[in-house]
Amino acid sequence: MRRVKVLKPGETCWQVANAPRFRLIVDAADYFKALKQAMTEAERTIFLIGWDFDFRIQLTHEKTSAEWPDMLGPFMTALVDRKPDLEIRLLKWNVGAMRSFGRGASLLFELGWMARKRVHTKLDFIHPTGASHHQKIVVIDDALAFCGGIDTTTGRWDTRRHRSKDKRRNSPWGFAQGPWHDATAAVDGEAARALGVLARERWHLATGEELPPPKPAAERWPRLLDPTFTDVNVAIARTQPAFDGHAPVHEIEALYLAAIAAARQSIYLESQYCASRKIGEALAARLAEKGGPEVVIVNPKSSAGWLEEQVMGRARALVTSLLREADHEDRFR
Repeated sequence: MRRVKVLKPGETCWQVANAPRFRLIVDAADYFKALKQAMTEAERTIFLIGWDFDFRIQLTHEKTSAEWPDMLGPFMTALVDRKPDLEIRLLKWNVGAMRSFGRGASLLFELGWMARKRVHTKLDFIHPTGASHHQKIVVIDDALAFCGGIDTTTGRWDTRRHRSKDKRRNSPWGFAQGPWHDATAAVDGEAARALGVLARERWHLATGEELPPPKPAAERWPRLLDPTFTDVNVAIARTQPAFDGHAPVHEIEALYLAAIAAARQSIYLESQYCASRKIGEALAARLAEKGGPEVVIVNPKSSAGWLEEQVMGRARALVTSLLREADHEDRFR
């Protein structure tokens, strides 16, 4: 069968970079533990870019060591207090900042960091009305990077078991939080440096501040992470809206469409919504083929709130109906 090239820089991805080590990390219990260990090894720069941050969350829920605080805010304060050359830059969605008004402790952390001068928190306004900043990236000394779907905020920590009740998931107010499944990835080497470039570009776009890359650093790979792959090429794909003279970027959508078109035997898709008509039509076209690939989609049973369920739930129902109509060989689940 003819091989199809899916990764095309400038079309289906921004660039392709080599990662000496790559690790897929499933669920935030493992991610937050690795993130904490990696941040303790930082010497020069940490970029934290996300949709939301809550500085009151516990990272590991482990009481075995008092060397570093486990709450995110005190942990970041301890990092800059103990590391005189370390600069931490945190960028989050401006509307997400409204959540902070009810987080008294979070506001106190930010005021304290303003006095220290080496924890820089900024809000991202560079997007059209109704859009949101949604990248979730951490870059440490341009030597290690995390990129994926997990925000460092309330309601994300969970183990692979996803128990119906787990007090460790409780919010900082003590309210129970339901199970949460998500994933991210860790890379080092050239791939981490590329994500460092992306982080600095994002920071410059949001703040106007141009930052030089840090000096080359020794490896920062967390000891507790065994690589899923070694010496692998990694594609970095982006979505950016047309805004303030900047052209739109649709690399993620193009990558999904190319991957769906190239699939031979199976397409496995995990999605919070699975509500895109264009993606649904691409999947339906493969299901309509004689002897095409199987399609498996894993979704939450419902969206998080009433508005999400009304908007995204209805769109998902339409996509699901489209796929069922196209499935003539019982290849869709």
